[in-house]
Amino acid sequence: MLKKSWFFYPTIIVGFGVFIYSGAQASEEKEATVDIEIGSFRASDLNSTEFQSDDKNAIISPFTLQESMEMELYPDNFHHYASEIAMEPITPSNSWHFLFQPSIYIPFTIYGDARAGSLTGDFALDASQIRKSIKDDLNFAFFGRMKAWTPDYRLGLFADFDYLSLDSRASVTRTLPVSLGSIPVTLNAGVDSTLWSLSFGGAYRFYNSSQVNPEGVNTEFDLGSSVFDVFAGLNITGIDLGLDFNAPGLGSARFDGSKTVVSPIVGGRFRFNVHPQWAIVGGGSFSGFGINGLRQWNLSTGVDWLFSEKTSLGLGYRFGYTGYNSTLRTNTDFGIDVNQNGPYLNLSFRF
Repeated sequence: MLKKSWFFYPTIIVGFGVFIYSGAQASEEKEATVDIEIGSFRASDLNSTEFQSDDKNAIISPFTLQESMEMELYPDNFHHYASEIAMEPITPSNSWHFLFQPSIYIPFTIYGDARAGSLTGDFALDASQIRKSIKDDLNFAFFGRMKAWTPDYRLGLFADFDYLSLDSRASVTRTLPVSLGSIPVTLNAGVDSTLWSLSFGGAYRFYNSSQVNPEGVNTEFDLGSSVFDVFAGLNITGIDLGLDFNAPGLGSARFDGSKTVVSPIVGGRFRFNVHPQWAIVGGGSFSGFGINGLRQWNLSTGVDWLFSEKTSLGLGYRFGYTGYNSTLRTNTDFGIDVNQNGPYLNLSFRF
């Protein structure tokens, strides 16, 4: 009996050891097989009809099963994480936005009058009666604009420049005083006038932050449907006026005068972004405020078309007025009023 026990128990122990060793070896071979299969897997195998969608997910996302189980067990946690990802704000750019906008301006109508206090004496005419209509004689006109905005398009700097050159010739019939026989005289008059204006200052922009393009702000077209700017600064206006008068048998006279006036300027601009690439724009400004006799205003409206990533084409209509009136008490005093309106065409380059 003892001999049988000594033989039986060792046999059981050896058999159990062989079983454990065989199972471990089989497990290692299985893991090695999986590793080999994954390592030799090619991306082109995904397109194989024999490769099922479930297998694709298993290879591409090895944690899909675990995540699915956790989602079923703890759905609130995954909803919370998804909400945080959806609500995470987009980091805004830290770069300033710059705009350069040259414009071609073609006034359809230009009219007004010019006065010079030095043209008295020989003609026996009051200086205020020496008038010359300025109409439809345009030499050159243009205006341009530059802007710089903070990364969020809230605060900005601007510089505007306007230039208008006029040359007009006409004949005016005047009657001499009674002492000279009340004789009608033809007065040939010419007006050469140059008006220029430089404005610069700061601006603040209003827009609805909730309507901003969530993919990022590259231009004003990304700021929502309605945008409004207010601005203020300094305006420098220069006026150069030349008057020529001559009358057959009575001689001629010439006046040249210039004036530069510095005054504040205020204004506003609006834009309605009706489409990701189209906007209705407009604005106006006022300067002079009667300082040194100067008054000046401008109004405009039009459309803006974004035809490339940061370049747009603008088309619209503009109205403008410049009035300068001095006392006309000296030979160097003069006055001028110029009204103008017409279409404009511009290009806006952003960088």
